[in-house]
Amino acid sequence: MDTLDEFTKSEDINYPTTQIRQKIAEIGGKFAAIFEIAEDEATCEEVANFVRPATKFAKNEVDFSLLKCPGEKPVVLTN
Repeated sequence: MDTLDEFTKSEDINYPTTQIRQKIAEIGGKFAAIFEIAEDEATCEEVANFVRPATKFAKNEVDFSLLKCPGEKPVVLTN
């Protein structure tokens, strides 16, 4: 079980994995997990409300998360 699965189970969150595309990338020489969510699946605020506590939960593995919503500047979410 990965950290995201552990977090969603601990918070009793329904995580629709079939609606979220995940990919791994190297950004600035660092490992990044990128999650793409279709605009019609969730609002930016809903995604931010999920990503903030998920980032804190994964503090041993994740230094920060970067949230980029359509039409907005990226926001860095830190532990």
